[in-house]
Amino acid sequence: MIKANVYNLNAEKVKQIELPWSKQAFRPDIIFKAWEVLKLNARHPYGAYPLAGKEVSASSKQKHRRHRWKSLYGRGISRVPRKILLRRGEQFHWVGAFISGTRGGRRAHPPKPERRTLKINEKEKLKALLNALYACSDINIVKQRYSKIKDNEEIAKHLANIGLPVVITALDVDKAKTFKQFLEKIFDKAIDVVLKKKKVRAGKGKMRGRRYKTTAGMLLVIASSEEEKAKKIRNLPIEIVKAKLLSIKHLAPGGHAGRIVMFTEKAINELAERLKQKQESLAKRKTKKIEKLKIKETEEKTNQAEQSKESESKSKTSKTKKQSKKQSKSK
Repeated sequence: MIKANVYNLNAEKVKQIELPWSKQAFRPDIIFKAWEVLKLNARHPYGAYPLAGKEVSASSKQKHRRHRWKSLYGRGISRVPRKILLRRGEQFHWVGAFISGTRGGRRAHPPKPERRTLKINEKEKLKALLNALYACSDINIVKQRYSKIKDNEEIAKHLANIGLPVVITALDVDKAKTFKQFLEKIFDKAIDVVLKKKKVRAGKGKMRGRRYKTTAGMLLVIASSEEEKAKKIRNLPIEIVKAKLLSIKHLAPGGHAGRIVMFTEKAINELAERLKQKQESLAKRKTKKIEKLKIKETEEKTNQAEQSKESESKSKTSKTKKQSKKQSKSK
């Protein structure tokens, strides 16, 4: 198990606790896969109305024979579904309709409003979560995520001395100002990375509905009982999430692990309970599967034994019949 330092709100080290995840091989591929599945399953289905551009009186059944009323032959016009706007005897004023190349016609290949869901194994999902949690506690992986920490050795050393992830005793805060002062005190020069920053995007994205870029900032994980206390610091530029809702999208935004995370002591206990329950449910599933396989094997064996007995009895009856025939012939 990995150990973490516990600090009070004066940025003083109080004790050490064991974290509910262990040291393991870093697997960014599994983390990215789990994040991608979450992202793609969160999409809303969108698409065109199936009858868009088709609810018209245009007909594709046009005549192409000469000397016929309402025929397209000899008029120098294409064989396109048309609707009549005006007619005078055998003369028609008509316009192309319905097909994709005409005004007000349907789209050629519109997006279909079909929801496609991706799947991921429960074991793999849990492994991705544990791996992302481990990545938050390894300074070398955190360095790879943040270029400011990678380029500045002083910040990296300071974070290594503090010990990642940072755990606090409780969220006993009266004002957001006091919590901000605590963050400045504990993180020192790394505060630029901890707090979210918003800037105007460079390039044409400004005109395309993505004017601003924001950094991920620090993630604060709280227990369900601390929700009311967290409301006092909600105006700070950090992300706050409950331990029971913690997932890959919080720990590895963009599919890249190694985010700076802060836990409360209660949140650690809640998360430990959640992980324990998940592991137990997976173990139960495994035992059920093994039991089912064993039952299947025994059934197959009994069926084989019954079949072999039947075949033996059939062979015996056939032999006795042959012998009786021989005896009757000899008589």
